[in-house]
Amino acid sequence: MKKVVKSIGLAGYLAIKAKGRAGGICMMWSNALDVEIIEFNSHIIAIVIKEEYCSWSLIGFYGPPYRAKRKKAWENLYALLESISGPWVCVGDFNVVVEDSKKDGGFSGNSFTWSNKRWGKDCIRERLDRGIANISWRLTFPKAAVYHLGAISSYHCPLLLDTNLVDNFSPRPFRFEAMWARDPRCSEVINEAWKVNVSGPDCYKELANKIEEVQRRDTTEANAIVEARMQAEMSKWLIMSRLRRVLPKLISPCQSAFIPGRWIAENQVIVQELLHSFKKKKVNGGFVAMKVDLQKAYDRVN
Repeated sequence: MKKVVKSIGLAGYLAIKAKGRAGGICMMWSNALDVEIIEFNSHIIAIVIKEEYCSWSLIGFYGPPYRAKRKKAWENLYALLESISGPWVCVGDFNVVVEDSKKDGGFSGNSFTWSNKRWGKDCIRERLDRGIANISWRLTFPKAAVYHLGAISSYHCPLLLDTNLVDNFSPRPFRFEAMWARDPRCSEVINEAWKVNVSGPDCYKELANKIEEVQRRDTTEANAIVEARMQAEMSKWLIMSRLRRVLPKLISPCQSAFIPGRWIAENQVIVQELLHSFKKKKVNGGFVAMKVDLQKAYDRVN
């Protein structure tokens, strides 16, 4: 366990050894935190995190999968939480479904945190992992959120508790109001705006300079056509520069071609992994893989 803690850059930890292949829990923390261990056993690790403005308790809990041992573990957890006077939050694998609907608030991501990794009718999914807190902790961290991340090599999804959630506010887009054209100062404002130095790529600056040059010429039909073409080109540059920032949010993560930072060959790797999982998993009736041959986007690229 020391090697694992060192490899991820943490300093403090507390680990309870497993009995054979069952049980075993561990909690790790950064050396920058002032941590005090208050209790630990085969199902609970509880610490106090001392910060500048407050101290709060973090409890990691693992509920026994067997009903006979579950009652005692829950009684110990209840007694511990009742003994803590300050803010506390408890996160872990409770190994129990709290509500029949299995859908409630307090998290973001997949509704289920555990799966038996089977296919078809044999697939079972539940929400066994969760985070709970008292009112004092919620008031201390009003923006805190729990995220259900993707499971890779485990039957359980990892939980991410973010106590310092940052709000992302998008700037209000500019929209021209028709009533502005009635104001006698409108033309003056537009002229002053065109005098401002253009910042951006060299090709963008060059295009802006060419438009200004055409506008200084005599007003003829030929010059009007040239200016219209340049203005259209300028509009394309403006739209592209704005869209480039939000494209990763608009384009599906499955689209791997012609996107910076993505590789079209990833699709082949995913297919190979899928076919490999077909061979490893045994179900009644087997699997069927379908390849839909759609027209490729690059068939029409000049």
